[in-house]
Amino acid sequence: LEQLESLSAKLNSDASVTIADSIPVNHEDGVLKGHGTAELDGQIVATLCGVVERVNKLLYVRALRSR
Repeated sequence: LEQLESLSAKLNSDASVTIADSIPVNHEDGVLKGHGTAELDGQIVATLCGVVERVNKLLYVRALRSR
C-alpha cells in the first residue's frame, strides 16, 4: 500500500485503487472503461491494484506491477 501511495504521489494522479474500489466519475457522459475497470451496479470499479489514469474520456488503471 505504501508503494502504491508513493507512486500515486509522484504522478499527480487522481487516485490509487485496490481491487473492488469504486472510481468516481462525477456522472459524466461517454466515459470509456479501459484496462483494469469494470461496471458493477452502475458504478465503475477497479479490477486490479494500481493508479487511476485518465486520457480524455478513457479511464483505466495502470497496474502497480506488470510483466
